[in-house]
Amino acid sequence: MYVADLHIHSRFSMATSKQLTLPHLAGWAMCKGIHVLGTGDFTHPAWQAELRTGLELDESSGLYRLKGVPDRIVTDREIADARPPLFCLQTEISSIYKRGGKVRRIHTLVFFPTLDDVERFSRKLGQIGNIESDGRPILGLDAHDLLELVLETSDRGICIPAHIWTPWFSLFGSRSGFDAIEDCFGDLTPHIFALETGLSSDPAMNRLVSALDGFALISNSDAHSGANLGREANLFLGQPSYDGMFAALRTAARRARNRQDADYFAGTLEIYPEEGKYHLDGHRACQVVMTPEESAAHGNICPVCGKPLTIGVLHRVWELADRKKNVTLPDEPEVHPIIPLPSVLAQIYGLSAHSKKLQVRFQHALEHLGSEFAILAHLSIDEISAYNPVLGEAIRRIRCGEIALQGGYDGEFGTITVFSPEELKDLCPGSQDRADLAARSRKQACRTEPRKTQKLLPPEGFARSEQSTAGGQKVQRTAPGMPQEEAAQGGEQQDGPTGEDSGLGTAPRSREPQQAGTGIKLTQEQEEACTHVSSPLLVLAGPGAGKTRLLTERIVRLLDQGTQPERLLALTFSRKAGEEILARVRERLPETELPFCGTFHALAWKSLRKKHSTAVLLPDEQAQGLLMQSVRTVLPDLDDRKVRDYANHIELMRERCEPMARDSSERAVLRAYAQAKCNSTILRFDFTDLLEVFLRDHELQESIRPEHVLVDEVQDLSLLQVRVVQSLLPFSGQGFFGIGDPDQSIYGFRGALSDIVPVLKELWPDLATRSLKMSFRSSQKILDLASQTMHDAPSSGHLTAARPLSAVLTSFEAPTQAIEERWLADQIAGLLGATSHTLLDLQKDRYPGLPGDCSPSDIAVLVRLKAQIPSLMRALTQKGIPVQAPSLNLFWQDEGIQKVLAFMEQQILAGRQTFGLGSLLNISRSTQPPAELVPLLMQQGALTEEILATPAWEQLGKAFAGAGSWERLLEEVCWQKEVDLLQSRAEAVRLLTMHAAKGLEFRAVFLPGFNDGLLPHGRALLRGREEELSQNALEEERRLLYVALTRASEALFLSFAHKRTLYGRELELPVSRFFADISSLFARKRMVRHAQKTLVQGSLV
Repeated sequence: MYVADLHIHSRFSMATSKQLTLPHLAGWAMCKGIHVLGTGDFTHPAWQAELRTGLELDESSGLYRLKGVPDRIVTDREIADARPPLFCLQTEISSIYKRGGKVRRIHTLVFFPTLDDVERFSRKLGQIGNIESDGRPILGLDAHDLLELVLETSDRGICIPAHIWTPWFSLFGSRSGFDAIEDCFGDLTPHIFALETGLSSDPAMNRLVSALDGFALISNSDAHSGANLGREANLFLGQPSYDGMFAALRTAARRARNRQDADYFAGTLEIYPEEGKYHLDGHRACQVVMTPEESAAHGNICPVCGKPLTIGVLHRVWELADRKKNVTLPDEPEVHPIIPLPSVLAQIYGLSAHSKKLQVRFQHALEHLGSEFAILAHLSIDEISAYNPVLGEAIRRIRCGEIALQGGYDGEFGTITVFSPEELKDLCPGSQDRADLAARSRKQACRTEPRKTQKLLPPEGFARSEQSTAGGQKVQRTAPGMPQEEAAQGGEQQDGPTGEDSGLGTAPRSREPQQAGTGIKLTQEQEEACTHVSSPLLVLAGPGAGKTRLLTERIVRLLDQGTQPERLLALTFSRKAGEEILARVRERLPETELPFCGTFHALAWKSLRKKHSTAVLLPDEQAQGLLMQSVRTVLPDLDDRKVRDYANHIELMRERCEPMARDSSERAVLRAYAQAKCNSTILRFDFTDLLEVFLRDHELQESIRPEHVLVDEVQDLSLLQVRVVQSLLPFSGQGFFGIGDPDQSIYGFRGALSDIVPVLKELWPDLATRSLKMSFRSSQKILDLASQTMHDAPSSGHLTAARPLSAVLTSFEAPTQAIEERWLADQIAGLLGATSHTLLDLQKDRYPGLPGDCSPSDIAVLVRLKAQIPSLMRALTQKGIPVQAPSLNLFWQDEGIQKVLAFMEQQILAGRQTFGLGSLLNISRSTQPPAELVPLLMQQGALTEEILATPAWEQLGKAFAGAGSWERLLEEVCWQKEVDLLQSRAEAVRLLTMHAAKGLEFRAVFLPGFNDGLLPHGRALLRGREEELSQNALEEERRLLYVALTRASEALFLSFAHKRTLYGRELELPVSRFFADISSLFARKRMVRHAQKTLVQGSLV
């Protein structure tokens, strides 16, 4: 027989002992009597390196053994039955994500047979999130996808859900879990064959849920220190081996065990579940503990503070139980109850659990009797009694269940009493008085009683707790004036990670499928706008007012009413927005041909390719480089900064359709630029060229002119784009439907008009306007804040919140950037909740949270400049928070990948220019994936071995697989926006620029760096010089702030530091001038300095 503890942690996990080295773990395992020990934390790079250097493969078992000598832990003497343990490669992954309308927090144990498997798996996880800050990595990865990743890595990889009942971090937890295992793992459920019961439940409790009959139930310590190894463990018959151990569990799950098998799962060593710290219901802050019946009688509300109780494991088991009495399943592994030996000795001798005297007693027992598990489970009572009769009687009582218990609750461990104080006086007459033992062992609110099995059985009629948030999505109450369907879908959700079709790693909300062609109920304002056809129409729609919903409905109705798809155009600001609208229309009208729905540039590109099939679209970076080269040719005396500024000036002139004199330097630069683009037989175009060529060459006949042109985000149009729209419509503008919000016009630096309304009214005097004044996104408090930012005169009118949401508005003032970033990371960690039970205990009641739980994708950090991102990224990753900064993850920005892309572009161009054998070879290469072209790329000097090992190379391969050819990939690189590249497989806190966040929404938004110079942005201010921004520039910065504020639905956190570092310069910047307009609405916090420069935490001011 051998003992296996398969769930532990290393010193690289948060809140663990720093002594946890491999020799230390091996030494404790020998004291405990553990023969197979999990390594814990194998994804952490530093621990993985130690595993490689400190362990070697044991060929006979497929497990690993220690290269060196185990530490001597408790005693320098040999322990009778002790032998160095074998190690099984194991880690625990903390997954935080949304599924079925609620936040899930699932912990999963992962096992692999070899360190090479571990390395491959860790490399994959590293692409998804941060694995360096915590030995238990925190990822926004769905547990189903995690299992899929394990199976893709190795067919011998194993996943086992960890401590499946604990409230906060488990498969069935009352605050974070599912009601059925299939709801979590879906089609991959057959690959789950074992479940870890956790310290607060035992197999008998689990068997009350018949759905778990087909799973082996295992128990482990989840130890964070050497002394806690083996709090629970597993018993196997046979010789230890990786494959044999898990084969035995599979056999046990099938109820097909045979003691003659080479590998046999014999049972578990279990502490009494009452000793676990989440067994009963309660509220530790108020010292309230209740049984499930008592908490149900109180409505699961704490009678002291009125807050919800933490629903314990017993309560949650009863909720899912379909059996009302204990059952003994055929071929069920045995359960051996234990209490840790130091706890037993502490009770007998009246000693503190951490006293030196207790350590002496523990050492003496091991030296004379053997390992801890030998004493607790294997030695006869007579053998133990011969050494110490009191200890022998204690072990007998533990094995027979003759003990008194005090159930744990809300993070407070329970206690198990073997002897009463009176008994101890009689049994150990020479020992100190223990009359106060019971009083010291538990707070006043708790009870002590003999353990009775029936106490763990649910009473008849026990119902599910209303406070339990596990399982499916709750029904949302309807706000006054809000259509029922709008309420069911959470209002307008198209823009952000909480909405359907968000494409940001969040599972779509479940909803009833629409019947093809049927309408959806709109508000009265939306209905009036949707049905208007008598003149061109401009709809002014503020944040969350339902723009995408309205556009979709108008397209559906027009198609339903007989408009031909080719006579309808929908022009969007981004490719993603166009794809989303088409997806919604396709869902409503699955059998109908779809109209064009995409960007202005996509429309012009489609038209251009009809005439010039070999045309090439220049990426922005290449076009900018050619233009700057042309500026240098014409104006050689300009320095680099002025060259860049002049190039930007010319681009703005083109977008604004500003005339250029024939003999001007601008005209000369454009001629040089045109020549540079056509220095070969291939026609190359930049994005502005597309629109200019479209206007010049696109002559529409009345018979093919669109009847309807719908324009999204109309406030972002440049004059050049307005003229494109004008060219598509009759002189009157009939058929125009534009929707947008002038207060969200933030692209003046790209040539967008500062106020589109008067331009359109001058163009089409009959233009009608409508306003949508209900927001389905933000709370009223946030909407009022945004309105105040715009001097209480928003262009679309004052918005009314459709949902009765509360709001948290907090500002923080820090002396330094480092303190500001630490505060921000702490607040985000508080919103996400702790990622383990230990951390939860440390931060309980420390952070004011939002109603319900937050997932990583509910949170965004928005900055004015990309230069702010790296230091914030470091602060968040050091805190172990899953975070993605898409502007840092663009594979084509990698220097090595740029060489590969440039080489392949040359190959494609060469193939178009010639018609020989070489051209055929070049064309054939265009469909070969990167991996097949490695020899050629290396031979041509376009690739090195170093690049092959980078994440960028792997991302290139994935991007090629999606594109299907190099030509298509190069084209897509031109079109991509940074938000399009957010990793789709995992949720994370989003770290974005304010501009990139436009069109998205989040529950909580952080705005760090709320300083003059950053917001409003001014180059001179960042260089320590006075700067007077133009009124136009200042108002665009104000609108940018408006956009940032209205990304939030429930919480806003503004922060600013007096000193910060940017572009390598130490800066002292005042708080943003915009803060004076809105500061009265924020709860303000600050960190101040004493005269001695000592930092202290300030209070609310």
